[in-house]
Amino acid sequence: MKEVDLAKHFVNYLSCYDLYFEIPNLNVDIVAKHGNILMAFEVKTTLNFRVIEQAKHNTHYFHYSYICVPESRNMSFAKEICSLYGIGILSIYISGNTAWGDVNEILKPKLHRIDKNIKKWIRLPDYSKRSIPGASGGDGTTITPFKNTVENVVKYVKHHNDPTIKEVFDNIDHHYSSVSAAKSSLYQWIRADVIKEFYFDKGIVKLTENQ
Repeated sequence: MKEVDLAKHFVNYLSCYDLYFEIPNLNVDIVAKHGNILMAFEVKTTLNFRVIEQAKHNTHYFHYSYICVPESRNMSFAKEICSLYGIGILSIYISGNTAWGDVNEILKPKLHRIDKNIKKWIRLPDYSKRSIPGASGGDGTTITPFKNTVENVVKYVKHHNDPTIKEVFDNIDHHYSSVSAAKSSLYQWIRADVIKEFYFDKGIVKLTENQ
């Protein structure tokens, strides 16, 4: 079973929480928020040292850190390591491409005290709720800050007649530090044909015909 398919079972299990996926900069598959508590979940098809290292890294930024994997008989040593670092484990029995039974918490995590300055640094953008956990970012399933900016430009221009570049970026949520930075960067991506949704014409933002 692929990671993207495996992740669906854990997303369903965690659906009682406020969920965010593929968080920019943090590279966490799933983040669950419950009040002021933040929980990180790494979804992998095998419980190996690499995912344990990722989960340990998450203990610096989240109150609880979990690994989500298929159930296996050979997990005793990995569980000992996870217990040592306060990492929890969620598992589900997988046979072929089919999941059987429910998700089980086979190891409870420890509560990690998060530095207030680090907690303030963590950002959970709403657009990340539309990403697909476990999927490859190259297939367009991960909503990046850049993609979110492009979508917001298109939405704004659709509802405003011939807006200027400054008007657009003064009124939308975007990831650029300034209007001039946005203008310079987007000119390059338009010329490179990376951005196909809109173009600039004498300082005016116009949508392409297929929009």
